[in-house]
Amino acid sequence: MSFFSEHKKDIFFITRDFNKKIISKSNIILSPEFYWAKKVSLNVSFAYEVKKMAPSLFDGILPHGDFGYSVFKLNKNDYIVTAYDMTSIKEKLKQLKIDMDLIEKIYLAQSEFFGNDISIRVNETCGMTSLDNIMIFTCLNFIDSDVHMDDVIKTKKLTQNHIYSKQNIKIAPKQITLLLWIVFLLNFIVILDIVKLHKSNNKIQFQKENFIKDHSLPQTSFQLKSIQNELQIIDKKQVDLRESIYYASKFKLDKTEYFESIIFSKNSLNYKLKTKNRKKEFEKYLSKKDNSSIVIGASL
Repeated sequence: MSFFSEHKKDIFFITRDFNKKIISKSNIILSPEFYWAKKVSLNVSFAYEVKKMAPSLFDGILPHGDFGYSVFKLNKNDYIVTAYDMTSIKEKLKQLKIDMDLIEKIYLAQSEFFGNDISIRVNETCGMTSLDNIMIFTCLNFIDSDVHMDDVIKTKKLTQNHIYSKQNIKIAPKQITLLLWIVFLLNFIVILDIVKLHKSNNKIQFQKENFIKDHSLPQTSFQLKSIQNELQIIDKKQVDLRESIYYASKFKLDKTEYFESIIFSKNSLNYKLKTKNRKKEFEKYLSKKDNSSIVIGASL
């Protein structure tokens, strides 16, 4: 089942003397008579950057109005910029007795024939051609072509560069009822999930409180953080102690030398080494152990 259907719409090329009757949903392409186009060379990389500058590029050229702009990139630094007044365009289409309710999308000839070196007959007296990548509308005396616009638009694939779009979705009453039921069911499912989640959160919170109470655990994150810091200090001290003992054990003893005792008190680790004449050597060796929490000493 499909809620809306789509079919290929007719395409009309609109000039200022267009006199055909549009009787169904259609797309239209405006001839260059309806907008302004200008080629510019700018040291920028993207079309959107040029679009920001478009009003200044047409400064002193355009009449009073509310203009929109489109930009088409030719190569690295060359762009075609178009300017159009949609309010003025709609008024002119009305004057041509074109029903705007039947117009789905409006395109510019510049975007639909951009990048093509073309010459096309539009009617008995006029045609459209490209001049330095800009589409111009002129009399047939200046172009030489047997290609007619009516034949071109029969197979024309429109781009995504429309300047106007009318979104019309028609849904039958039965389909509207079905959509409403679907929306209702979705909302109902969401509400059930919210209630279920709320109950689940309450259950988890209750279990958490009981667990803390049964095991006499701290109640706040501040208390937990304090315990964590204290355990980290203890852990570091134990690691440093193991490293210090291991370091001292690496001191090479001869057959007559041995450790009589190792005493650890608070942050101090004291070795008692039985030796005859290597006291300074052993003390120097211990002093090379750089440890932030354990103070190493020796007695001989």
